[in-house]
Amino acid sequence: MTAVLEPGGYDVMRSNKMVEFEAGDVVPLTLIFESAPSQTVAAEIRDN
Repeated sequence: MTAVLEPGGYDVMRSNKMVEFEAGDVVPLTLIFESAPSQTVAAEIRDN
């Protein structure tokens, strides 16, 4: 299965955050997969 993070599709929600985010901030996000190595990407915070 391929998952694409795009408007109108899947999204990522963060709980237990330690700092407040604002739209436009860029934060590191580590994706953990069952059958592939973890990957850290830069994620832009967007306001819906």
